[in-house]
Amino acid sequence: MGLWLVNAAGDAVQVEWPTDTCGMTFGKPDTQEAIDALRVVDTQVLPNPGPGT
Repeated sequence: MGLWLVNAAGDAVQVEWPTDTCGMTFGKPDTQEAIDALRVVDTQVLPNPGPGT
């Protein structure tokens, strides 16, 4: 599943939860605080095209 953040100018960046070198998530409290500070103005859920498409 992808998560994209888009600013008012329409610039977008795909983001992921931060992980360490072993793939374990870290920074959850700080990361969650930063996410909570964002203002959601629109949400779109797009279908996953699936493998081979």
